[in-house]
Amino acid sequence: MPPPPTNFTSSIRGFVCKSCRIKLQIPPRAPWLSRHFTAQKTPLRSIDRGGKVPPLASKTETQQVEQTDEPFYKYYEETPDGVRTEAQGDPEEEELLEGLQEAVREIKEDIGEVSAEELEEVNEDEEPSLHMEEWEDAMDAKIERLQAEVDRLEGITNKPGPMSEEDRQKIRNYFLKSVEEGKSQYEAETSTELSTPPTSSTTQQFLAPEPKSNSITNPRSNSNSILIPEKQYPPSARPYLKVLNSTLQKIDHHYGRSNFQMNENLMHKLWKQYILCRKTILSDPGEVSPETWKLLWGYISLPDPTNLDRMAHVRRLGLDMQKAGLHLGGPTLLLYIEAVFVEGDPRTAIDLWKSAWQTFSKDEGLLDQYLELGTRMFAENGNIDEARKAASIVIQRSNNPLSARILIHTIQGCLASTIKNRTLEAWNIYLDFRKHMKSSMEMEDYDVISGLFMRAGKNHEALAVFKDMMLSKDPTALQYDSLTTRDHEEFPSMLNNKYFFGKWMKKLIGSGDLDEASRVLDLMRDFGICPDAKFTNGLMGAWFRTGKLKNRKLAEEMGWSMIAARLDFVKARDQGVKVLLPPLTAVKGTNKREYKIASFNLHPPATIETFAILMDQYVKGQKHEHLLDLYTTLGKAKIPANTYFMNTAIKAESKSSLDTKEMYYTFVSDGVKPNIETFLQLWHSLKQRNMQRHRRHTFFTPAELFAEMMRWRQELKAELGKDDLPKDLYNSIILNFGLVDDQAGTAVALRAMQKYFGTYPTDDTARNIILQITAIGATTGPALRRLNINKGTKERVRQVTKVLAMLQSQRIEALAELGIVYDDLQEQAKSEEALTLLSDLLRIVALQVNGGQEGRMDIVKSSQTAAKMMGVPDCVPWMVYNTADEELLDV
Repeated sequence: MPPPPTNFTSSIRGFVCKSCRIKLQIPPRAPWLSRHFTAQKTPLRSIDRGGKVPPLASKTETQQVEQTDEPFYKYYEETPDGVRTEAQGDPEEEELLEGLQEAVREIKEDIGEVSAEELEEVNEDEEPSLHMEEWEDAMDAKIERLQAEVDRLEGITNKPGPMSEEDRQKIRNYFLKSVEEGKSQYEAETSTELSTPPTSSTTQQFLAPEPKSNSITNPRSNSNSILIPEKQYPPSARPYLKVLNSTLQKIDHHYGRSNFQMNENLMHKLWKQYILCRKTILSDPGEVSPETWKLLWGYISLPDPTNLDRMAHVRRLGLDMQKAGLHLGGPTLLLYIEAVFVEGDPRTAIDLWKSAWQTFSKDEGLLDQYLELGTRMFAENGNIDEARKAASIVIQRSNNPLSARILIHTIQGCLASTIKNRTLEAWNIYLDFRKHMKSSMEMEDYDVISGLFMRAGKNHEALAVFKDMMLSKDPTALQYDSLTTRDHEEFPSMLNNKYFFGKWMKKLIGSGDLDEASRVLDLMRDFGICPDAKFTNGLMGAWFRTGKLKNRKLAEEMGWSMIAARLDFVKARDQGVKVLLPPLTAVKGTNKREYKIASFNLHPPATIETFAILMDQYVKGQKHEHLLDLYTTLGKAKIPANTYFMNTAIKAESKSSLDTKEMYYTFVSDGVKPNIETFLQLWHSLKQRNMQRHRRHTFFTPAELFAEMMRWRQELKAELGKDDLPKDLYNSIILNFGLVDDQAGTAVALRAMQKYFGTYPTDDTARNIILQITAIGATTGPALRRLNINKGTKERVRQVTKVLAMLQSQRIEALAELGIVYDDLQEQAKSEEALTLLSDLLRIVALQVNGGQEGRMDIVKSSQTAAKMMGVPDCVPWMVYNTADEELLDV
């Protein structure tokens, strides 16, 4: 047994002899904790060491002596005349200490009994962690509370020196009050926190009678504050509660506003702080108001894409709220049931759903949501009959045919089931679905259901659904409708062609369902139909765009299979049918294949788009050997090139720094017509070469390329229609003329693109022209052009901008003399004025640059020469020569 506390006896007064101190051998004082108390009566006066231990009268006393191995103290009182007598214990203190020991013993026994009952009632089929967590949390809470009481008592008693009468009175009052109140409070709390768990599931935890079924209520708290009272909990937990309260305040400030958005970092912080405080909160949940729980639930359950752990958090929080004595109902209960199901406990979720029928059957506003949740859970869990029953109630209750879409969940459940004949049941549910939907059936409904059948490997059923979709608006084809035939095997011959299946593939590729599109190819093979190359090329391109290694291999294999089919076709065409009639003769040949092995069957011959797609991928991957094989095979395939292939080839050759000019003329001589994309690639290649240090091949000059583009201006205008010339192409043209310091060519290009394409310069165009003018003379020869923004360059930019502003002011004054206000001009007129200003600026620069070279140049003649070289002789920009402009700009 532990030694009698010194604080309950009088202090030692006077002298203690040396012999007594040696005999005592005082050890460190044993800590006074509740676990050292015993239920047996313990006298405060110990037996003298020199005396004999009397024989024990009972077994209980024997065990008590055996367990008492700790050293003890003797306390003496000394009178003024030097007489020492052993101190006697205070009867009141002994009685008070025994009462405390008895209370602690009863608490321990009560906790032990409750935990045993809970452990016995855990069902083997349930998740044991749910009830064990509840028991462990309650035990930890009680231990923390007892430890807090012990610490508080030691804080009063462990004071140096004699114990005052005031301290004794505090101890007496504390125990007399806390023993009775603590016992009654514990019994009240354990009735809620340590309630016996249900025998089969956690169903009754959330389905107890509640004041409002659609609210979160706590009958033990009357506070409406969202803050958790920190002083009601142990000091060690208060810093965590303070941080949690701060987070709750921040959320409450923005929560519920019209522009409210969930903050991902704030969500993570809230959940982290809640996890750190949850055991503390559950130790005394009565101090937490319902408003706090509502705010926690509302924010944690937000359906935001960034809230990835939403369902896991909802389930955990729901369990904690039940431990706190809260009642969930309405949408809150539905979300909790869904979270339990999603997080891997379908049996408990379904039990909760079934038990909630009486509650939701009386709530018309939530009954449909309740039934839809049950349908989805039953269908996913494989209980199709129950799912159909719940879905039928929803359909019968509603007058809206769209409510039949709930049957899609049952179709999905049937197709996921391994039970025999479930596929036939899924087909019958589809027919019922169409019967209920009638004319309300939409394209998305057909797509979803056909996708379900396709992903389940039921290709023929998926084909029948797609057939119904294609024939839904054809009143003459009702005889082929599935509602009429009731059979998914019957397929009309008029749809048995590659174009019908091609439409299906195109739709699937457009929606990103590439696996389903590949299955359509397999289905076409079953029907013996060879697909159209246009759709297989589309699937190839889509596979490549995904960037996945598996899809890239499939696309490349399909492409070479189509090339093999094309080479076979060319051989058969060259040899003629007659060559195939005589018996075949074995001929010795080489083992080298002319093309890769084709593993795909019934693929169409390759087209030029097939080669273009493969070439583009090989260029991006820098697979030069594959490119060489592709070019060699293209010659054998004897396929004429088209514009798309030419553009891809130009793009590839520009990266390889080959002779793009010669390639372009080769394609054009073969009858290929360029388009906007072609010239965009050519101008881009020209810009790269103008900015390179070493030009390894000849290429167009800006004037030559512009003349070539003007030669095809009618075709380009027809391609553009009512649209303007693309801005990137427009700016690229102006930039290329600026890179070669061709002011006359720039002015001609500005006027020609306005006249033939209706495109005017923009602010970006003016900025590019100013920067190019500023860079005149900065570099010479083929060296890299780089605009160095130093002090001198900034001054030149400022001067050019000043000249442009001066020209604009002069123009505004000239218009004012004619009675025209510049601000009142229409947009097109203002654009024309901007073009004129830029043209005048270029003319002034040309005067300054060329003024010292063998006399003054004829500016008008130079602009005429440039216009003629560029194929637009009617677009001469500089028709008037003004000598006064020579001094405006000092380049």
